[in-house]
Amino acid sequence: MRREGTELDACLPRFLREELDELADAGVLTVDRVRLADADVEDPWISFEIDRRWNAHSPLRRAAHAALAHLEARDVDLYAVHLHGKTIEDRVTPHFVGFQLRYVKSALYCFRDHHGTEWLEVVRPTLREPLHALRLRPGKRFDLYGTDARTTAFFT
Repeated sequence: MRREGTELDACLPRFLREELDELADAGVLTVDRVRLADADVEDPWISFEIDRRWNAHSPLRRAAHAALAHLEARDVDLYAVHLHGKTIEDRVTPHFVGFQLRYVKSALYCFRDHHGTEWLEVVRPTLREPLHALRLRPGKRFDLYGTDARTTAFFT
């Protein structure tokens, strides 16, 4: 996150960039930037669920397809994904996808209490501009964030 001036940095509040840097420096989180390619999900049922949830003119629909296609290309079970506030199918959801920073503040909680392994956050979904995302994963020292761990300004 230290590189300033990228399109993704411009979409993140400064306090959040600083907090992500602190958590990464402490080894609590691994934070990567990902540019998502435009793609549709191959699984017909998942694709139907996305299209049912958002209309064709919604930037969230585009972001959902791109994020889930990204996970699908990595052989992630899409039925075990929590997509923007809603579990797709399985009760166990180690993968989380969110948009516009709406739910990202619960990422640490989801990693700790729901055995999460990855959070993909499309910070600024758009219809035409490139889609940039943050990929958050528990770091090597994630155990520092526990029941008695320090709280942060943003993450719960």
